[in-house]
Amino acid sequence: MSIMVSPETLRRFELFASLNEATLKALAMAGEKRSVDTGYWFFREGDHAKHVFIMLEGRVEIRVSLSPRDIHQIGVTSLREGDLFGWSALVDPYRYQLGAIAMTPCELVQFDGVRLCELFAHHPSVGYIMMSRITQIIGDRLINLRVRFVSLIEGGRWESLASQKLMYMSVGGSINPTDPAWPGT
Repeated sequence: MSIMVSPETLRRFELFASLNEATLKALAMAGEKRSVDTGYWFFREGDHAKHVFIMLEGRVEIRVSLSPRDIHQIGVTSLREGDLFGWSALVDPYRYQLGAIAMTPCELVQFDGVRLCELFAHHPSVGYIMMSRITQIIGDRLINLRVRFVSLIEGGRWESLASQKLMYMSVGGSINPTDPAWPGT
């Protein structure tokens, strides 16, 4: 059973600041409230992107996979109340670029990506405002990702991850990077 989202719920968040009542109602119609337990994966890197989320309560961690099959992952950033994630549902090729997992029980708004895209297409001024704000969020996340990788390199953790024997999938099979047949060895 889905729980409707009120325009008042959306109005609390900076992402929706200065939007008029009719726009907030239309956005609310594209979303529903949802609750998930700790450990719930909203999506994994490479999954087809269907939903955009806004955190109401709890904590979600955005993770990047450092190896095939999600064996090694690092947290890039933690999200809290008011944060948006799942923006890939609004941008071609509609594939999530990173993973997202609930670190605590979470309450959130889940938006249907197709419905948001349709709303933005029918109301280009709203689409422009929202995508401009979402682009700023993406830019901030890229900065966080860069800082995280630099801290891994400077902290020596990168070497410990890089030195582990990993199996890389290729078309037609797999290869071990320490195998003499691996390019560059």
